[in-house]
Amino acid sequence: MVYRYIIFYVIKFWKLPVYYNFLNVSKLSIGLIFCTASLSVVGAQKPETIDSLLNVVKNGVDEKSTIEAKVELSWEYLDVDNRKSLDYSSDAFELAIQFGDSAQMVRAGRIKGQALRRFDRLQESIEVLGVVLPIAKRHSLKDEYKKILNGLAVAHTFKAEYDKALEYNFQSLILREAEGNKAEISITLNNIGLVYFKLNNFDGALKYYNRCLSFKEEVGDTTDLHKLYINLGLSYLHIENFKEAKTFMLRGLSICNDKCDDEIMIMGELGLGESSLRLGDLAEAEEHLNKTLGIARRLGQKRWQAESLTFLGVVAIKRKEFETAITFLNEADLIANSAGYNQSLIEIYKHFSDIYNQIEDYKNAAFYQKKYIQLSDSLIGQDLVKNIGKIQADYEERENIATIADRDFRLNQQRKLNIAWVVIAFMAGLLVLVLQFGNRNIKRFKMGSLRTRTVSLISK
Repeated sequence: MVYRYIIFYVIKFWKLPVYYNFLNVSKLSIGLIFCTASLSVVGAQKPETIDSLLNVVKNGVDEKSTIEAKVELSWEYLDVDNRKSLDYSSDAFELAIQFGDSAQMVRAGRIKGQALRRFDRLQESIEVLGVVLPIAKRHSLKDEYKKILNGLAVAHTFKAEYDKALEYNFQSLILREAEGNKAEISITLNNIGLVYFKLNNFDGALKYYNRCLSFKEEVGDTTDLHKLYINLGLSYLHIENFKEAKTFMLRGLSICNDKCDDEIMIMGELGLGESSLRLGDLAEAEEHLNKTLGIARRLGQKRWQAESLTFLGVVAIKRKEFETAITFLNEADLIANSAGYNQSLIEIYKHFSDIYNQIEDYKNAAFYQKKYIQLSDSLIGQDLVKNIGKIQADYEERENIATIADRDFRLNQQRKLNIAWVVIAFMAGLLVLVLQFGNRNIKRFKMGSLRTRTVSLISK
């Protein structure tokens, strides 16, 4: 996390982006030198930390220290070596259960759930996170509870269980709004936007993505800003605003430029591939999609493999290369089925039906049309729509109640303040009257004394 803030403040100070003039290029060079030096310091600490933790695990002084060290190791390895992260978190989770350490059980379980999701083991991730969620709530482990809610929301989103995803997301949003941490609120807003995007409610997606962007800009949070730009680009793409779509996706990729990590490259290239496909530039679309597929295969990312293969199948359909399209879609079908990516399967079945209709193989066209309808109805049927409507209405009702309560509180405060001013004014007026009355008495007393002295003098 440290390096993100370092980069942000250097960029902010030197007023980037750069527009290719000498002064700004010089500033950027100095900024990059500073960031590189800072990152070296931060990065140098990590191997020492890992070595120290491995030492604790190896020596096994006591159970508590071993559990803590394994939990820390699982966190250090997450997104660096996810296999090790899963192994250490699984060990720590079992040990924490064995010794009744609730706090470490929650943390180890949460990291294990996150690692499982990275291996596309979505149902296992949901099961583990579902076990530790009530424990975190019972023991008031607020930070862990919020992270677990986010983890469950993301896993259910990828499984196309959108009502459950929204429910967890809104629970997370309510907690974060109560705390007022705008950087954390923006994370949940982005995740809600993703759910609406998956539901093909692109206006809803844009609403939450733009709210997310507003919060980030307000607090100067650049974390995952490139991902947000790409999400905005994809949303504009689907409402056929292609100019805005490409602008946001290119803006997202320009933030990290040639140093973009693999996930961003996948998202950006996939978005540009789909944009080019929708604009009718099949050669450019194929180039971007093949880049996406190559990175996804290298990383073993099933979700992105399935999506890029599906779009490559669509490119082949547009060219009337139906055998090639069927090959792409068959591979996408196998991958999506193995990982449980139901939303990808819906798209695959739709394109299969399209191919077989075009080649007049109506038996297979009807077969895939039926699979498409059945899966669509199971995922985006009336029950789901009702559930989503209820979840959103509940959130908006809570939001309205909170707004009304806040307004009533402010009105009550204003009322009390007005009463206080009236009382103060009355007391001030009373004080003035008392002072005036006292002043008159003093004058009368002085005049009485003067008369007495005058009479005395005359008498003498």
